[in-house]
Amino acid sequence: MRRQLPWCGHHSRIPDERVTKRIFFSELQNGKRKQGGQFLRYKDVQKRHMKRCHIEPSKWEDLAANRSEWRRLVRVQVSSFEEERRLKLDTRRDELKVKAHRRHHYNYVNGVLSCDQCGRNFINKIGYCSHVRAHERAHRVNN
Repeated sequence: MRRQLPWCGHHSRIPDERVTKRIFFSELQNGKRKQGGQFLRYKDVQKRHMKRCHIEPSKWEDLAANRSEWRRLVRVQVSSFEEERRLKLDTRRDELKVKAHRRHHYNYVNGVLSCDQCGRNFINKIGYCSHVRAHERAHRVNN
């Protein structure tokens, strides 16, 4: 993102007759895109990056006309986006660390794991733990 947005500004400033600019701003001449999920075009990815950095996609060409202002804007907005993203990830990581780890009581009956609620038998602990979580989810949904 940090390198792609300045490059878009460069493309908006080059002369219209250059091939790279014609390709960059090209549209389909006939036909249309199929319905459903599409492979993203470079233009779509750039629009997403601009929205995430709080740069108005409809006004970016006017902003990019002034090279120094565009570079400053991109640098500031991308830095703020990265900082917000880093803070979000850090808070999410901290929440996961604080979340109490589940402790399962393994109900062994004659050397076989058995579910307290339904009596199902298990060979290994991972299957038992998964089954107990399913009971917990069902209990939360019903209550």
